[in-house]
Amino acid sequence: MRWPRIAIFLVLTAAVMPAASHAAAEPLHAAATRADIQDIRGALPAGGLPPFVLTGLGLLIAGGLAMARYRMRRKETLLPLPAPEAGCDPIETVEQLAAAYQRGDLPPELLCFSLAALLRSVLAASTGLPATRLTTEELLDLAAVHDVLSAGKLTLAGRFLHLCDLVKFAGHQLTTGDAESLLGAARELLDGFTVEERHEVS
Repeated sequence: MRWPRIAIFLVLTAAVMPAASHAAAEPLHAAATRADIQDIRGALPAGGLPPFVLTGLGLLIAGGLAMARYRMRRKETLLPLPAPEAGCDPIETVEQLAAAYQRGDLPPELLCFSLAALLRSVLAASTGLPATRLTTEELLDLAAVHDVLSAGKLTLAGRFLHLCDLVKFAGHQLTTGDAESLLGAARELLDGFTVEERHEVS
């Protein structure tokens, strides 16, 4: 009877030991897994702005600085032309502006402003009209009253100055054709004018 009891004891021992060892090893394995996961992910960051928000703010600041620099450069380039000297030929100034535009040294918008300022300065210097201080409509009305421009040139001056107003006040983008038309109009409007000293009229 002793051998069967020993056999039964060995069978029960063999069945219980793997289960006990597996149960004892499971908490250790679970603890090791949690520790590994914690090491991988690291400590959670403290509360703050997400990285993409900081990136967006940086881009906005950079864009604002670039726009401010562009506006400062444009303001520096939009300085008024000096008043034409007595006896000068305005057409020569137009050709100088045209050459600068063709070389790429003068943007179309600045060409437009320069031609408009030249026309106003020449009219003021040669006719006595306060052309540099008047709006386009006021200048055209006064030019018609004092008959300083022919009917055809008055109409051309209206189209010329209104286009320049669109560029200056409405941000109109000039095409190459627009720039060439402005140069042609300036040549026609200023042809025959010689800058002379005149007393200002009202």
